Amino acid sequence: MTANPASATKGTSVTLTATPETGYKLKTLTVTKAAGGEVTTMPDNNTPTKYKFTMPESNVNVSAVFEHASKNIPLTLEAIAAGSITITNPWSTLKFTKNGGELTSCGGAAEHDIIVEANDIICFYAESSGNSANYGTKNMEISCTADCYVYGNIMSLVTLETGATSASQWNPEETTLTTGYAFNRLFWQNSHIKNHATKTLYLPAATLTESCYSNMFTECTILSYIKCLATNISAESCTTIWVRSVATSGTFVRPASTTGWTTGEHGIPSGWTTEDAQ
Repeated sequence: MTANPASATKGTSVTLTATPETGYKLKTLTVTKAAGGEVTTMPDNNTPTKYKFTMPESNVNVSAVFEHASKNIPLTLEAIAAGSITITNPWSTLKFTKNGGELTSCGGAAEHDIIVEANDIICFYAESSGNSANYGTKNMEISCTADCYVYGNIMSLVTLETGATSASQWNPEETTLTTGYAFNRLFWQNSHIKNHATKTLYLPAATLTESCYSNMFTECTILSYIKCLATNISAESCTTIWVRSVATSGTFVRPASTTGWTTGEHGIPSGWTTEDAQ
């Protein structure tokens, strides 16, 4: 955060610049008088990270809150090359959009193929997980025949409103998982998903449930970045074999307060760098 000028007298126009780190965006910016009371700020229409205010008669305090930009993006696969995305055992409420089009249901069949060209964007939504306690054929899996970027908030798969007709009817603020096995085997053996340069695969659930992430990224051999915001990973088998045979080097981001992570296929991938979540 910078201010121009850095020191000002009453009546002076001050410009604040709040520059987020890569992958984040400014959520709120607040200026308050030291003596109490909020100061009106005006955004710069040409530069979204700049705000102006008029210096009051007292000192001020400036507070900026940033949020992860991928938080508001639903779970997304963006095709790098032409091919198909196959959903095996799609949940009954699973829907998707293609390039921002209408919500389309793909539940009810044993398998559903989405044909894609390079740069096609497929976003996924569902009301809740349809997975069961079985590790086998009853759990939904998403695979690709050609490389795709994967990013966005995985909670779009469990927060779509009942009977939704719009892709906006899901909750990016949700951080609670209510069922076990929620995303078990979701990208099982999908060797074609890779990380986007600026958009992150976002796993915001605070408390994990039984087997919710187990086998999730097994043999996703080119996946090299995971951001998991869980602060409680004590649930039984919640990350069992979840990162077996991912990329040999990468970055794992988690809250500094989280304890219990191991190194290896059941925890933080071996050879990866660990970072604290901002």
